[in-house]
Formats: sequence, C-alpha cells, structure tokens
Amino acid sequence: MLTPKATSRFAAAAGLCLIAQAPADVSLELRAVDDVISFGDDAFVGLYAVSDTPGVDHPISAIEAVITWDPATLALVGLEGTGGAPLLFSGFPATGSGGLNESIVPQDGDLFYLALGQLGAPIDASPAGTLITTLVFEAVSSGPDSPIAIEVSGGSPLKDTIVYDGTIPNTDVTCTLTGETVSVDCGIADLDVPFGVLDFSDVIAFLNAFDAMDPVADLDVPIGQFDFSDVIAFLIAFSAGCP
Repeated sequence: MLTPKATSRFAAAAGLCLIAQAPADVSLELRAVDDVISFGDDAFVGLYAVSDTPGVDHPISAIEAVITWDPATLALVGLEGTGGAPLLFSGFPATGSGGLNESIVPQDGDLFYLALGQLGAPIDASPAGTLITTLVFEAVSSGPDSPIAIEVSGGSPLKDTIVYDGTIPNTDVTCTLTGETVSVDCGIADLDVPFGVLDFSDVIAFLNAFDAMDPVADLDVPIGQFDFSDVIAFLIAFSAGCP
C-alpha cells in the first residue's frame, strides 16, 4: 500500500503530466526486449527516460528508481550498459538505499537504482525514450506475466523514485512510471497463451502446427520430417509440466 507521502507525490507528478504549459516532464518506462522467454534464459529489460513533450528533449542529471519484481520467477543477474546513455555512475548503491539493496546485486525482489549523468553533460531524455540501462534477469521458473514495476516509493527510510532536471539543480521532473511483464514459457510444449502454463490450448496449437507442417511442431529427429516421433516428443514435454 502506498504511504500518504507516496500517494501525494504520485498524484502531483501525474498532474504535471496533464498540464500542457508546464515544462517538459520526464517519465520512466521499463521495456522488455522479449515479452516471452524460456526457462533458464535471460530477460533483458531496458529502463528508459521519456520526455513527455512531443518533439522536445528534456535534459536530466540523475535518476533514482525503486524497482520490484517476483524473485520466484526472475533472478536479477545485473546491469548491461551497452547502448545506454553515457553515465558517471550506474548501479545499486550499498548505502542510502533504504534497505532495498541487501547485496551488491539485489536478489529479494526489490532494489534502489541510481544513475548519475556526466558532470556538465546532462542526459537528453527524448520523446521516443532514451535508454538509461538494461536490467538482466534469469528465468528461474516458468509463469505467465511476471511483473517488473517501477514503484513510487519503497524501503525504510522511504526512498522515492525521482528524475532530476538537468538544468535546475535538485528539481524533481518525474512524470508517469510504467512497468513491464515478462512471461517464462514451459519449453517446447508451451505453444499457446498463456505462456508459462500448459493446458489444452497447447495441445490444439501443436496439432494445428503439426497438420500445417509448421517447424514449431518438428520436435524430434529426423528434422524436416513430421512423424510420430514429434508427437511423442510433445507428449513427453507436456507431461513433464512446467519447471
């Protein structure tokens, strides 16, 4: 539940986004490279700073973000900076995190992230979105629509998610916060939504693909030949259930 402080901050930030005459505010968004991954694979989720004024970049100096996820499905591996904005610092500070960063790479489902722009060179948040960093998660179990959220606040003492203006020091220009979901499928038998669940829709999807000679139903050797071995491979995978 949001505290009164968090609720008022969020309402104020959302209100700013609706005022056309206000300076360009900046939203934070999480965007997954792939919405569906397989058990054991990595999920790459980019954190983007987005200017809320069409056609106008907004300079920002720093970002503090509280992010949560389900550690039963996804384990945080770390950060990937490739393709992101040039930063003076990007990581999970050991001190001043409100207890959210219990380890160098937080594992308990919540974290406090800090990004600092280069001195004298603010980060330009574009209307299309400027990549700040990429969170890398490993899929440790299967499941549909596992949420990764940017929270308004978290921790104790409370830490707020804040985007700092790049022109006026210590000015909060935070607008909306948008999370992401990632589904982890159950393997070769998980052919239809909801991914991360094996049910009759997967059986129907396999039979349709097999009848159409779709490669997704070509599950066993000889590859390129659709025969009973593919059916057996599907049934074995389906019976094994989700990891």
